[in-house]
Amino acid sequence: MRRAISVLLIVGGAAGALAGLVDVLDELRTRAWPATSAVIVGVEPTYTYRYTAGGVERVSDGLGAGRRLAGALLDWLPRDRVWEARIRTRQIGRTVTLHYDPARPATAVRAPGVSQASLGVVAGGAILAALGALRLAWGRRARGTRRPRP
Repeated sequence: MRRAISVLLIVGGAAGALAGLVDVLDELRTRAWPATSAVIVGVEPTYTYRYTAGGVERVSDGLGAGRRLAGALLDWLPRDRVWEARIRTRQIGRTVTLHYDPARPATAVRAPGVSQASLGVVAGGAILAALGALRLAWGRRARGTRRPRP
């Protein structure tokens, strides 16, 4: 049973770290995206922005690159929904800067670059995998089943 838990930590941690790394690589592309002015036109369930890119007016949620796994994990955290709703409704009509993908102008992000949340997912997954490996190694050592050195 101890071995199964260790293997589960290793596999789950590695999968989480890999998924986070995919988000980080996706987010790195956004640093070169051009900027444009956008107006916040909606706030539920996420912010919605209206902007012009390539001469065409577009609408986006600003979640176009990366942040998939990190965003899903952050949605699980408890929040004060009443306070959040008051803040969000005051944002409608506000002008902000949005960065869009020139190859796919309908894809845009509010903050280009790598997010701390995605880096946290990579680090968290790596830590879980390392803990699983250490647990597996310590378990072998405690049972005296270490592999002999050649």
